[in-house]
Amino acid sequence: MIPCLLEQCEKRNFQDIDYHTQALFEQMCSANNPYTADYRGIELIVYPRVFFPLPYSSQLRGITKTDVKNYSGKRVLDVGSGTGIRSIVAGLSGAKKVVATDINENAAENTQENVIKYNLDDKIEVLESNLFDNVDGIFDIIIGYLPIVSHDVHEIWELAVFDPDYSIHRRFFREVKDYLDENGIIKMVHSSKGNLDYFEELIDLNDLIIFRKKSSHKFGLTWNFYDLEFK
Repeated sequence: MIPCLLEQCEKRNFQDIDYHTQALFEQMCSANNPYTADYRGIELIVYPRVFFPLPYSSQLRGITKTDVKNYSGKRVLDVGSGTGIRSIVAGLSGAKKVVATDINENAAENTQENVIKYNLDDKIEVLESNLFDNVDGIFDIIIGYLPIVSHDVHEIWELAVFDPDYSIHRRFFREVKDYLDENGIIKMVHSSKGNLDYFEELIDLNDLIIFRKKSSHKFGLTWNFYDLEFK
């Protein structure tokens, strides 16, 4: 029998993080078995301890709803695929090829199951990968769906939410340019749960520019959705 995940999570001390992140962890830990969730008519299978941002769907909307027509014919890399929702939206929107990666083996398996569910396995390749470790090729669109809160982690699945000392972000920005077409774009999201100033500083330090930024304000938080390109 699988031990109650919520009981396991309650053993962690998350008193130093915000209420919304605590609620997200409770959501991720509350199921012992896969369940289904809906995102704008796309029904997904969600594994326990895999990130699906309900009620934080504004995070998804900033990446998947904005300009989805621009996925048509494009090579797309989805870093931090989770359930696979962004890869599936890209595939359904006419992307030529999608590579979905996640460091969490459980999340990669979750992505694969949803890809098969939508008969997209001929278009979407799923990899277990720590950022770009197992990635080859050049992409027109790179979606970087990275954890937002700087906090220590005890288990790999916690990297869906926590980025210790923003080490994941620093490495992502150092390496992403090696996989981006010269005319390509990077799509990312960050919020006031994290450090927006430092996030934008990393963009500049790594010779990228923000050519589009949209903001949303929900639950007392600011969410910024970024399109980045080479300077």
